[in-house]
Amino acid sequence: MENELRAALAGVRDTFGRYPLRAVLDGCPNCRGSVLVDEHDLFTLTVSLGSTVGGRADVKALLPVLLERLLGSDDLDPDIVLGKLPYQEWRTWPRVEQQAIDAYLDVVWRS
Repeated sequence: MENELRAALAGVRDTFGRYPLRAVLDGCPNCRGSVLVDEHDLFTLTVSLGSTVGGRADVKALLPVLLERLLGSDDLDPDIVLGKLPYQEWRTWPRVEQQAIDAYLDVVWRS
């Protein structure tokens, strides 16, 4: 199962690696302005990601990191991370992106 998890994560990294990780994310202009990624822990950033911080491309860029962290630590909440997917309408994303996420979720579920 360990090899399958590694392969699924590699698929996510390969698929979403084309989205650049930005050091500064656009924040809600009325409530916070620009957000420096390095100044926030990943949990705090994830709570706002895709809503008041960053956009869909930023969610996609951070998915490999977020999905890997879900497996290796307790510093992220799976409900928050995985809740980003329906909020970002992931079933409308390109098929290859949906397949990478499906493969990851399938392996995690079976493990």
